[in-house]
Amino acid sequence: MNLRDISRRINVIAKKYPMINSVMQKIQFKKRKDTVILAAVISILLILVFLYTMNS
Repeated sequence: MNLRDISRRINVIAKKYPMINSVMQKIQFKKRKDTVILAAVISILLILVFLYTMNS
């Protein structure tokens, strides 16, 4: 069993049960939101480090 088979099975289950599909969409949205927040925090910290090194 590889990742493609697992993904295919998850999609089949999601189509059979709309409630599971809804939960999976919420999980994906939260992951995407967390990724954006993490990228923003890292960007701000890098800018602050850059400004600190320029002023020192």
